[in-house]
Amino acid sequence: MWRPLLFDVLADGERFFRVTSASHMPRSVRHFERAGLSPIASPTHYLTGRGRPVRLSYWVPSSDALRKTERAVYEYLGLRALELDHRRGL
Repeated sequence: MWRPLLFDVLADGERFFRVTSASHMPRSVRHFERAGLSPIASPTHYLTGRGRPVRLSYWVPSSDALRKTERAVYEYLGLRALELDHRRGL
């Protein structure tokens, strides 16, 4: 049976810090939990807003907004794929 390498390094029940991008953290932590590990989430690289929209340009579509949308859709689809993989026992 497949066994994560972290099982060989960690003592039984020992926790570890999982450092990754904040937008990727939910999928990452869920994957480790499904493998039987207990990560401590340590998110980085938060993508936050810039405050209140004060200019008309805030409401005009931009490549930056498209990139953020692509990232959100990518992570959402990754979560759904993870659910399907674990239901099938992969």
